[in-house]
Amino acid sequence: MWDIKPYDDLGNCFNAADPEIGVLDRSIDHPKLQMRAGPTIIQIDLEWSETHYRARAVHGYYPKSRGGYARSPGWDDPLKVILKADGSLEVDGRADALEDAVMTADHHYFQKISIQVADPAKSTYGQLLKILDAIHCERDYWTIWVNDIRLQYPNLWLPLVELENPFSKITNPKCDMNDPAQLQRLQKDAKERMKWFLQVWLIGRLDTPMTTVLEHLKALNDLNLGVGFLEPLPPRKRGG
Repeated sequence: MWDIKPYDDLGNCFNAADPEIGVLDRSIDHPKLQMRAGPTIIQIDLEWSETHYRARAVHGYYPKSRGGYARSPGWDDPLKVILKADGSLEVDGRADALEDAVMTADHHYFQKISIQVADPAKSTYGQLLKILDAIHCERDYWTIWVNDIRLQYPNLWLPLVELENPFSKITNPKCDMNDPAQLQRLQKDAKERMKWFLQVWLIGRLDTPMTTVLEHLKALNDLNLGVGFLEPLPPRKRGG
């Protein structure tokens, strides 16, 4: 089973001509494949990840005559979104409203997004949720980093951001970021978890500092656990 990204590269190769698929490296842990269709070449570096092969890197080589598909400096760089301390956004070096950032992300060819939190102590969990909600990240097509920590999506049936539901029967565990003991228990239990990937729901108050959120993201990344985010339910209104 292979988990290969970005899919657009493979689609372009199939569209170019009838592809020829070959093996460049037959290593069990880190095999390398090559797909060639006419002048278009896609090389895929794979690595074994417990239950399936995942792509470490996808390299595309196109003739310059194909215009937009030709490689150029920065061609596959991620879209850079900076969350400033005042809550404003800077997208690829220019100030943008959230709606403009979404439009830019939708048209970014490789669909890679790097979210940099300029001052984690002053930014909050709620601000991050607004960005992730607005981008409408699809796990099959997006690669996301938050302060250089890559978010993982092992469970394709769960969304990245979900509203907390106290009646949910989803068995993936929750981790309250405002309770340090929960992360410690999770780190201990992870050593005994089942061999397939597990998604952990991070939950916290909207005013939780991003320093706390980043600590949890790094811990989950070190454990090779997937991550999802839960938005607190809005307070109930009294009366009818």
